Amino acid sequence: MEHHHTREKYRSPLIATDIIIRPRADPASGIVIIERKNLPYGIALPGGMAEHGLTLVQNAIKEAKEETNLEVAIDTPGRPFLESSHPSRDTRDHVISITYTGVGTGTVQGGDDAKNARVYSVPELKELVFYHGLEFDHNEVVGLYLREKGLLVDASDGHFSRLGMIGRFRPVHNDHATLLRKACDLADNVIIGIGSTNKYDARNPFTPQETREMIQAVLAPRTNYEFRFIPDFGDQDEYRNGQRWTDEVAAQFGSLDAFLTGNPYVAELVGSQYRVLHPMEILGPTVRPRIKGSMMRDVLRTEGYAADLPPEVNRYLAEHHIIDRFRHEFGMATPGNRPVPETLDGERERVRGGA
Repeated sequence: MEHHHTREKYRSPLIATDIIIRPRADPASGIVIIERKNLPYGIALPGGMAEHGLTLVQNAIKEAKEETNLEVAIDTPGRPFLESSHPSRDTRDHVISITYTGVGTGTVQGGDDAKNARVYSVPELKELVFYHGLEFDHNEVVGLYLREKGLLVDASDGHFSRLGMIGRFRPVHNDHATLLRKACDLADNVIIGIGSTNKYDARNPFTPQETREMIQAVLAPRTNYEFRFIPDFGDQDEYRNGQRWTDEVAAQFGSLDAFLTGNPYVAELVGSQYRVLHPMEILGPTVRPRIKGSMMRDVLRTEGYAADLPPEVNRYLAEHHIIDRFRHEFGMATPGNRPVPETLDGERERVRGGA
């Protein structure tokens, strides 16, 4: 019995290796993320438990090959990128992780413990980091990597001459209000684009003018902003690649210090024209969003919607009887109850109205 207690008292943590794999030397090319086949399910960096007879570097290379099909050249074999040892970082046991970085060659393909694997772009990685999208402590690991490479910034105390953003804002919820106010506090002038202005449907259940008035209500008494009304060209075959939309945004917004968007596809479209910042990069690391616009439009069908909206928006909706109109005109046909397009083109058409 005494021997048993001694063994439990001195039980050692397990060791694992994780690896940040770039498809090219340039950190801006993104990194490989896997979808886990086994518990805990979710998405994560490639990696696995250290095996007897292998060095940690050899283990990282072996796991990378098994889970991503890539041959990886480790950047600095003698100096890992990060050592993570918090006892609660892995729900299965106390697992110490040694993380390496490297460049992979070959065709990315999930295997072994990875159900799928692919390269995530920098905007997609930011979305994962800010919305707690990765398993274990990999949000923090990827966030640290992006910061060290200059791909993720904290601009929450910065100053800008002109900031731009675009969204449906239908309706303007609490997270929208936080972002809009912060942008106006940081910039001399904010250009607010209202997207999909040529559409009135379950995804866009308020008119552009109503959206404008809701934004004006939450920004009062600020006046350092302007509006731009951006149509959606996604239903025109010749413009389905987004170029017409991108040209329209550039023409209406003009020069900007930065363009704010949390939508990876929008970031891809405007990235050639502007410096792109994720909204969380101006809100700061302690703020966490919790509302998606499509979710909010579902919530409008319930009596609990008011808690997710700023008081100014609740008053506006009540004064204009807009919730009654929404329920009468769209009923159950809200975004969460309608099929989402399965094709990439369909998805891109859906997001082009903005975040």
